[in-house]
Amino acid sequence: MRINTARKITIAATLIVLPSLLALNLLVSNAFEQYTLRIVRDNLSSAAQTAQLHFNRSLTQQEELLGHDVFFINNEISEQLGMRTQLYYLNQFDTVFVDSRAQVIEDSPAMVESQGWEWALDHQTTYIVTDYEGSRSFVLDFPLFSVQDLVGAGRIIYQLDGEYELIHGLRRIMIVISLILFILTVTLLAAVTRWTVIPLVRLKRQIVDFDIDGDSDEVEYSYLFHDEVYDLTGAFNRMLARIRALIASLKEEQAKQKTFYDHMTHEFKTPLTNIIGYGQLLDRVEDRQTRRECSQQVVSEAGRLLRLVNELLVQSKLSQYSFRVEKRWQNVSTVLDGVIKTMKHRLAKNGIELRVDKDDELWVWMDSDRITELLLNILDNAIRHSDTQRIDIFAWTDGDTMVSIRDYGRGMQGTQEREIPQPGGYGLVICRQIAEAHGGALHIHSAEPGTEIVLQLPQDVAQRGNGQ
Repeated sequence: MRINTARKITIAATLIVLPSLLALNLLVSNAFEQYTLRIVRDNLSSAAQTAQLHFNRSLTQQEELLGHDVFFINNEISEQLGMRTQLYYLNQFDTVFVDSRAQVIEDSPAMVESQGWEWALDHQTTYIVTDYEGSRSFVLDFPLFSVQDLVGAGRIIYQLDGEYELIHGLRRIMIVISLILFILTVTLLAAVTRWTVIPLVRLKRQIVDFDIDGDSDEVEYSYLFHDEVYDLTGAFNRMLARIRALIASLKEEQAKQKTFYDHMTHEFKTPLTNIIGYGQLLDRVEDRQTRRECSQQVVSEAGRLLRLVNELLVQSKLSQYSFRVEKRWQNVSTVLDGVIKTMKHRLAKNGIELRVDKDDELWVWMDSDRITELLLNILDNAIRHSDTQRIDIFAWTDGDTMVSIRDYGRGMQGTQEREIPQPGGYGLVICRQIAEAHGGALHIHSAEPGTEIVLQLPQDVAQRGNGQ
């Protein structure tokens, strides 16, 4: 079952307001009842003192009271107080019990079985609210003294019919007031809730109908106040702007990936075609020299294909931001020696003269494997694409650590400062990213003739010396 926000708020308020009103009603009525009974108790205590004084005046007129004396004294006290009174008197001969509502004098020791009489005869004043002879009454029991001697006990009985009628009337009035307050509260709360929720419903409709690919830049909504709904709309519009920027970025990245894979497909096509062609040719020729040349071409193109796969794997890592370099102090001169040794036979096979001029101590905070990969890629591009007969390698420090590799071939198009030239494959893309991962840069210049590529490691990551 679906319950909307306005109904949820109304139900929650009902569960809070209704018990609160009932508790308040009970608290007020009980407090009024206790206050009323406290006033009655104080009045009866004063009446007990009055009865004691009247009884003492009667005792001063004669030393011993008889039954009819006690009867008349009790009636006088009842008339004076306007309440029902009872006296229990102890004389030398017997006990006397009189009640202002009865016209007889009783000799009834059984009357003292009441706990209130017992406490009164034990010099204690007590009171209790109870149902006395079918009526809710306030009963006060007190001792009677003659000078300092206990001579009996008295009881004042006050019917609480009027007081409880007033208390019940107040409770009825409180119930009516509570119901009225509850209805008004729920009605007002429902109105306020609708006033609050209706803008949210309208905003929801605007958002549902909003076309993210449309011409509108944001959800438009008019407000009387800058309240939470206004803030919510602003937050949605900011989120919408971020989503659109993300979508644009994803589309751009998707276009880049398509271009990248289109180029890589083209790069894969040539060696695969050559491998297939030479493989088919092997089945048709019998000349050993020719078959040997075909085998060499297959191996050469397979090696080229392997290099492209490796480049693709590295480029994939770079695109996923998982490209990392593990740096430590390394001597660039030592790394160059390893690269030259690796490429030595290939350079000789292609008839390329290599000239090297470098400092012996070029310590750099770097990943030697990545820098080796970078230098091998640059030399491989020079051998494969430039048709050069000579390559120069220079390494020195001039504030920054610099490694220059120059060929004297036909050069490459697009040799501006931040443009990767073609044909350069994706090797130079990887080289530039490796350099930037080291905090450095890769500069490509047209050297007339040929091309010069310079690796620069900035001063804050390069330190010449023993690597300490």
